[in-house]
Amino acid sequence: MRTSGPLRAAAMVCAASFLALLSGCGDNGISKSNLNAQTVNGNWKFSATATPASASQIAAISGALSGENDTVTGTLHTTAAVGQLPSQLCYSATSPIAVSGKLNADNTLTLKSQSFAGNVLTINGTYDASTQSLNNANFAISGSCGIAAQPLVAAQYLPISGTYTGNFTSVDGYTVPVSAQFTQTTSPDANGTFHLTGSATFPPDGCIASPVVTDSVVTGDAFSATYTDANTHAQVVATGSFNTDATALTITSYTLTGPGCTDTGHGSLTRQ
Repeated sequence: MRTSGPLRAAAMVCAASFLALLSGCGDNGISKSNLNAQTVNGNWKFSATATPASASQIAAISGALSGENDTVTGTLHTTAAVGQLPSQLCYSATSPIAVSGKLNADNTLTLKSQSFAGNVLTINGTYDASTQSLNNANFAISGSCGIAAQPLVAAQYLPISGTYTGNFTSVDGYTVPVSAQFTQTTSPDANGTFHLTGSATFPPDGCIASPVVTDSVVTGDAFSATYTDANTHAQVVATGSFNTDATALTITSYTLTGPGCTDTGHGSLTRQ
């Protein structure tokens, strides 16, 4: 039976609606990228491939991103590159930089900051969930901290969580076995920084045996943890870096202080 008039018009509308559903784009405004935006959630580091032109030039940014539908927001902060001091950067590492943007259906991520001290940060790249990184990425900063658009290495770092074992090696050459338990916060603080809770086990014959984490910072690939022993009041401050899947912690420096004991050295811990 042939249709005409209102019946034919209604049939055409239904067909168009069905095709829109098949294409993944209808009047509800939901696109395929909505399924991907939450995958960017977490801790990130963005580093220029070029050496900073000066001690104050911003060449690295780290912090937290969060995806909802196709919108990405975040809180970032400046990070000192190799050879730089945080105190010399043209914008303080303790001051947050708010960013927002979109993860498009083709996985291109675009971020732009609110003005911070007259500067505006832009980041662009293609998100690769399999490597937790951005491909063909670049960033630029306009303003007094101005940086022309340049290539960027951008990586997403999984939480430091679980049991880690390894050794601390003193500058005097002796090795101490260490076991540490960590849980990283799921949400960042107001500066886009994550934190740790947990405890550690050292040999019982030392001045620090079973301390707990009393202070910590996790941002980008860097971490710092302060352990305090409630009985002896001795402390260990460990700083270092970790890989993107957080399975290996490199302790670049640790310092032990307490009643009758001091020590410094380095170490490494591996998640079990």
